[in-house]
Amino acid sequence: MNNHLHLILSVTQEFHLSNSEVKLRYEDFHLDKKSMDARSKFCTRFGRRLNNISEFMKDLLWYSAVFFNNSRKLNERRRRGSLWNPRFRSCTLEDGNALLKCSLYVTLNPVRAKMVKHAQDYKWSSRGEQKITGRHPHEEELRRFYSHTQFGDDCFDEIELLFQKSLAEIEGVSQNKEKNEYSKEDAQFLCPNRAWNMSGNLKDSTNSLCRYLIENEPQ
Repeated sequence: MNNHLHLILSVTQEFHLSNSEVKLRYEDFHLDKKSMDARSKFCTRFGRRLNNISEFMKDLLWYSAVFFNNSRKLNERRRRGSLWNPRFRSCTLEDGNALLKCSLYVTLNPVRAKMVKHAQDYKWSSRGEQKITGRHPHEEELRRFYSHTQFGDDCFDEIELLFQKSLAEIEGVSQNKEKNEYSKEDAQFLCPNRAWNMSGNLKDSTNSLCRYLIENEPQ
């Protein structure tokens, strides 16, 4: 978005990299301008960071701020100071239902902000990339995620179809507050400190999200 971003991240519990692989990734990231000793304690500690969301966000926000400041000048001087404020907020997506709801919310942000007419036209999102390549960029990760939930191994195609139908429904419905009444319960998934554990029928609970997204402004 023009002043914030949304990311859906996953952490692999069985994640493990050898020190030699950590060294390779570290040096590749720094374009071989920095070196790392694979036998050092620093390498071991750095390897643990690679599966930590807080550390990931810290690096992402810091490096992006440095890049932005270096590419902008004010009064012929390099821009200084922070870029992102406040600190990032996170919530847990506990099942496929929650992931579907969160994906719809994130995907529709540029549409509700009137930046594009259709979600797939926003090239900086996964849906925009899918339109360009013809394939969901995270299909492999999503299939692996769903295989460990109540929905099972074969539900990616079903949930993807439901996502597309819900997306089309939301984009095709005009925002008419007089004809649509929404309860606070419909918006409870937005609470940043509450886990996204949505029970009940997947289609019915998705419809409640659709009602919310039709009315409210992006956040």
